[in-house]
Amino acid sequence: MVKGKRGDPDDLPKFKLTSFCVPPQVNSKNMNSNYLRTESQTVWSRKSTGTEKRKRDEQRTEINEAVAETLAGSKTIVIHPGSQTLRIGLATDYQPLQIPMVIARRRKPSSNPVPEVSSSSTNGKGKEKTSEPTAEAMDVDPDEQDIDAQLKAPDTLESRIANLRQTHLKRTHALKLRPIPQGRSLVQNYNSDALEEGGEKIEDFNDPLRVEWWDPSTAKAKSTKTVVGEEVGRIPPESADWVIRRPFKGRAFNLEAYEKLQVLLDDLELFFNEVLEKEMRISKKEYDSYSVILVIPDHVSKSYIREMSHLLLATMGFKQMCVQQESLGATFGAGISAACVVDIGATRTSIACVEDGAVVNDSKMCLNYGGDDITRFLSTLLVSSFFPYQELDLGKSYDFKLIEGLKEKICTLNEAQVGVNLNEFVSRRPGKPTMKYRFKVFDEVILAPMGLFEPRAMERESEPPVVESEDLGGDEVDDLCGEWTLDLPTVAMISATQHLRPPPPPIDILPTILPTTATAEPSPMATPTPTPAPTPTLEPVAAETLPPPALFTETSVSESLLPVEAAELATTALAVEVPPAATIVVDPPTEPITKEATPVPSPPPFDVLGAAARIALDFGIVHSIGSAGGEDKVKKFAGNVLVIGGGARSANLGWGLESRLHPLIVSRFPSLTQSATQPVQIIAPPREIDPRFLIWKGTAVFGRLESIQEFWVGRAEWEMFGMRALREKSLVI
Repeated sequence: MVKGKRGDPDDLPKFKLTSFCVPPQVNSKNMNSNYLRTESQTVWSRKSTGTEKRKRDEQRTEINEAVAETLAGSKTIVIHPGSQTLRIGLATDYQPLQIPMVIARRRKPSSNPVPEVSSSSTNGKGKEKTSEPTAEAMDVDPDEQDIDAQLKAPDTLESRIANLRQTHLKRTHALKLRPIPQGRSLVQNYNSDALEEGGEKIEDFNDPLRVEWWDPSTAKAKSTKTVVGEEVGRIPPESADWVIRRPFKGRAFNLEAYEKLQVLLDDLELFFNEVLEKEMRISKKEYDSYSVILVIPDHVSKSYIREMSHLLLATMGFKQMCVQQESLGATFGAGISAACVVDIGATRTSIACVEDGAVVNDSKMCLNYGGDDITRFLSTLLVSSFFPYQELDLGKSYDFKLIEGLKEKICTLNEAQVGVNLNEFVSRRPGKPTMKYRFKVFDEVILAPMGLFEPRAMERESEPPVVESEDLGGDEVDDLCGEWTLDLPTVAMISATQHLRPPPPPIDILPTILPTTATAEPSPMATPTPTPAPTPTLEPVAAETLPPPALFTETSVSESLLPVEAAELATTALAVEVPPAATIVVDPPTEPITKEATPVPSPPPFDVLGAAARIALDFGIVHSIGSAGGEDKVKKFAGNVLVIGGGARSANLGWGLESRLHPLIVSRFPSLTQSATQPVQIIAPPREIDPRFLIWKGTAVFGRLESIQEFWVGRAEWEMFGMRALREKSLVI
């Protein structure tokens, strides 16, 4: 046997070093899986792909943010100021922020305390005895004889409330409803017992809506100089360290609460800055990249627009702005092209007809009452029924908010819902425990909103719709704007006060307009001289029958000025045949007719704006619709009455208003009864939109349209042209 060489691998023993079976290479032609067939499936490739994907996502996010910034309305702020509430937000927001329009400043130690003008309380403090109804005087059972006895009293609040009860009783009988006998006595007996027992105390841990009142002794309270919005409601009213004021009153500047206009504008600037920074997260440095749409009232002063525009553009430094009327914004929000918009605000009620994106100026009405007047009237009625909350004082914010909540909860205009009902409320006062009271109501729930149709019963003195002041610079604005008609009496206002005008005085027409003497020279034929016709005696002509002033001339008077009989006599006298040879000499009139004889309508002997602001709501709507145009437009507007605003939240307000408008519209326009549809229809706002936000929502829709680019007024244009630039680029001015 021949031995091989040592170390030869062929001669080594054939033993396996492991029992693990190494699989052979798989034939890729028979595989259905893609696992590890490409380099992209490796770990290193996946890591690099994830990094690139994150980079792409970041770039895509930056692009989306840039697109969002340029999205229509994302840089547009819509501001709708009111006497009680400011509604503000971006045009892309679903609903606005609702901030109480109130500001509080700490008093200076060296300044004398300024007396606060608070609302009159309902318990008789600071009121005359003749104007406060007592429980005994108002204890009227719903019976016709007792109501008639109350109506015989002088013109006092008791007689006005008795008049409302009589109207309610008539409507109840017309609807074939039976009133509850002795309803007021039942209510007063229950409330008097509840008044003696007192309320139920609620501990703080059981009150989820308790209010954290400001403690003046804390360091935060001592260091704070100004407070705006809802925080003002936490300041105890008894605190003498704060001056609480509202910049707006009745959709105009509240000049009564400020010594100078500039102080009011400073408060507005501070208020807007606080809201934009804290609520909307917009700093002052970003103002130059935002546009502003200012919602203005339909009947507005030119000085109001000028000062607000100067504040937003010049003082605060926004990029650009435009103005929009409230009624037009309401139609945008409701999605209709033509409507009679009735906006019941806190202190004012405005009425205007809108057609095809334009407000009919002749139809504008401004009434001097609103939801706050209903609240005060409701408190008066409740106190007369022994309201168990004796400390009620509407001059305090928490008590006013209490009655405001009761108004929205119990008030109605449906006669079928009037009855003896049990209700409850919770009173929260600073430094006092939370108390729960129960009480009953009867017809107070319907008499309070019925004050809209009988404003004199709400016992509020009338005020002019717009407060003017010399500090507003009226002459300068007149020079820049030229003729201004947005704050003048409209056709609807003049029509509503026509019954207050005295009868027109008779206007004397010159009686010597015909030949008095006629002398003929002797002729060879000796023709007899014709006898002149007798001069007719003219009766005075009323001012309504006078023709336009253009018919008055210095040399002739149109025959249309004369009565019919006088005109016929004049024609007969002038038609007498005279021989050609005869010359008739006519004496001239003793008093020449000149242009000074043209009748000029004298101004009314009363304030049209103030008188028109006191009429009832239903009559105001009728006059507004009747002044909008012909019967076609009357039919259109009467069938589309849009009721909005915070005061429109009373239950069954649409039914109460429609039932009163229908007979008034039909009596004035009988042709509407021939229509197959209902002549008067009340349109409710969309369900998903609060009636308080409808104007703001419609203005926000307007701010996202492409056509708004034509209405923007930039900061440079305002500084150069002022109100002239706003007038040229706005459809409402």
